[in-house]
Amino acid sequence: MTENLLHACGLGTVAGMKILMTGATGFIGKKLAHRLKDLGHDLVVLSRDPKSAQTKVGIECEAYAWDASSGPAPREAFANVEAVIHLAGEPIPPSRWNDSIKQRIFDSRIKGTNFLLQTLNQLEDKPKTFISTSAIGYYGNRGDASLSESEPAGKSFLARVCEAWEREARKAQVARTAIIRIGIVLGKGGGALDKMLPIFAKGLGGPIGDGQQWMSWIHLDDLVDLFVAVLQDSSIHGVLNAVAPHPTTNETFATALGHTLHRPTLIRVPAIALKLALGEMAEEMIFSSAKVFPTAAERQGFQFKYPYLDDALKQILS
Repeated sequence: MTENLLHACGLGTVAGMKILMTGATGFIGKKLAHRLKDLGHDLVVLSRDPKSAQTKVGIECEAYAWDASSGPAPREAFANVEAVIHLAGEPIPPSRWNDSIKQRIFDSRIKGTNFLLQTLNQLEDKPKTFISTSAIGYYGNRGDASLSESEPAGKSFLARVCEAWEREARKAQVARTAIIRIGIVLGKGGGALDKMLPIFAKGLGGPIGDGQQWMSWIHLDDLVDLFVAVLQDSSIHGVLNAVAPHPTTNETFATALGHTLHRPTLIRVPAIALKLALGEMAEEMIFSSAKVFPTAAERQGFQFKYPYLDDALKQILS
């Protein structure tokens, strides 16, 4: 690993930077904000409710009001900022989608990024680094194909959202732009496991459909380390898949989660029931198969603390 990647894994640190974050009150944002603060960086947070943002994030930070759906970000928030980490995006609801929901999913990512960059690109003293999020939904349903960052976008709704989102992020007029395509994030207190645990803890969990759809996941700690690595190593740019190096099928995932919880996983959820109840959302979020690998991150020398699912689940649920 390079020296800066060693720093990113907690073995050292570079001089503190002033970093602006959107989405800092979310599941990923809070963990990342705490890590950056521990490394000696100063944070500026953009939030709809800046008064409560510090409380929600749980650390000392500057906070400015910004509604990503309504207009450009406040110019004063960027004073002396050296890097921007853009996490904001409306959560995708686990329910049947309609046109209104789909429009909100699209606008919160594409319009939000556009509004953020409208301000950033007009600054005389611009941040050097812009790190934007995307998602492995970019690839769409690709079956058993092995996917690296060089693969083209899929054709599904979420694939089109991610493609437009990344295209908008590339308009940042900064020295370096990185785009992190995030997989299924596993961690305590939120994310995918938060929805699964109540069912699996009762012994009612199991594979969904035939269980052969691929799930590309990442431990929250590794995701945060990857953001820090990208932030602190100026040689890293472009797209990186934020997934563990060992994706798993839904059936294997269900078995591993049940084993970790010491619960059976004998109940198979019928595909037809979910498709009838959830429609397009089920096709894109539950049955879509994407076998994604962190090719770019590993090429940079990034090392995962939790490359294997069993170890990740044990750490999270211990």
